Amino acid sequence: MNKFGIKVSASTNGLEVLESGLVHLTTPEVEFKVDNLVIRCIFENDDGGSRFEGKVESEALTFRLYNFNNSIGEGNDSPLAIATIKNRDLFFHFHVNTYSNSSASNSPFREFKYSFMLGAENEA
Repeated sequence: MNKFGIKVSASTNGLEVLESGLVHLTTPEVEFKVDNLVIRCIFENDDGGSRFEGKVESEALTFRLYNFNNSIGEGNDSPLAIATIKNRDLFFHFHVNTYSNSSASNSPFREFKYSFMLGAENEA
């Protein structure tokens, strides 16, 4: 709710947007908490192409984003169902723009855009 007390909501393709935002990163990791679910995104480079893999590691859902080095941006093509919260499927969607960084850290600067969305209530 905003300062005027007016509720604003958004939905797309039958999914209700729970939270959407942008995080500026100068480190190779970002962590989100949705309810008591921890979602961690870690950027890595290897000899393969641009891709991501997700699995549960150390009580967190961890996405490894390989070779995300494109200034035009890259991410998942459609929202991923990652969990069920309050009897609704939780979806995660992201898009990352990566820029070279001229600072002493020499690590890239990233704009990490994300959305968490909820599906319809699941039938019991």
